Amino acid sequence: MAFKIPNFYSTSPLHGSYYNPKGETYISEVGMIQDAANAVSKAAMDIDNASAGSKANRQEKRVEKREKRRGKKGNFTEESLAEFDAKTQKISDKAKTNRDLADVEKTQADDEQLLSMLKSGIITKEEYKNLIS
Repeated sequence: MAFKIPNFYSTSPLHGSYYNPKGETYISEVGMIQDAANAVSKAAMDIDNASAGSKANRQEKRVEKREKRRGKKGNFTEESLAEFDAKTQKISDKAKTNRDLADVEKTQADDEQLLSMLKSGIITKEEYKNLIS
């Protein structure tokens, strides 16, 4: 004998034992869907933020803001100004390092794309040599 779900269960989608023969989305499932969508978008943002180019952009903007703040001399004593300048220089050095790394990554990606174009027959060996040099 099959289990028959009582009629009062099917009157409310908020009831935990609600039987769903049509496959509709219920209020209890919306939160899970939103959590999954947020997890996917956060992962994409984390991947983008991990790139050297993205780090360099953030650090360069940070240096610009610090340089604007430095212009207001009333905010600093001589000791704190020296510490502030040292930290700004350190951030600037990191930005330069990340910018150089981003340029290397871009060059490698471009070379890989040209190589794949050569392998697929889109360009000839002579064109490949001209583009590389």
